[in-house]
Amino acid sequence: MKKRVLLSVGVLCLLLIAILAAFPSPVIGLTKGSLEANARKTQNVNESWHAASSVSENVAAVLLYNSDLSEYRYSIYATKPGLSFGYFPKESGAEKLNEGIISFDLENGEAILSLNRENVAKVQITYENKELATEVYEVNSSEPFVVTLSKSKDNCDGTIEISDKQGNELPFDLTNII
Repeated sequence: MKKRVLLSVGVLCLLLIAILAAFPSPVIGLTKGSLEANARKTQNVNESWHAASSVSENVAAVLLYNSDLSEYRYSIYATKPGLSFGYFPKESGAEKLNEGIISFDLENGEAILSLNRENVAKVQITYENKELATEVYEVNSSEPFVVTLSKSKDNCDGTIEISDKQGNELPFDLTNII
């Protein structure tokens, strides 16, 4: 009798796992390790393209581009509040990075992407809450880059500065994602 109960519970668990895997779930998102593969698949990009990515606690982004930077695609992901696990697609495309640097502002974070034609060397965020340390992200000034920042109720207000190797501040466009 005990073996039958255990076997029944095991079969039910396997069935539940199969059902969850077969259908998109509003609770289970993508793992950190699967984001680039998901971006390549959904954007129809092969392995010959390069990738730049960044993952923070609440936001992740992947930038895919060919060798001469004539073609590229990006994908932005975010966690969901409440009972959920992983990252969920928020936006993807190819049209917004033609020129310059773009910052995608999400409810729980920010993703900054660029093909880096401006030779960005540093991204810095200074929080209004002076108890929080300024965050500095050094980037290779000759390669495309992605920087993601997570927001929480303690640090949601801050100033982002993007600069080149000489310290000149560079402008960037802001896009809100709901």
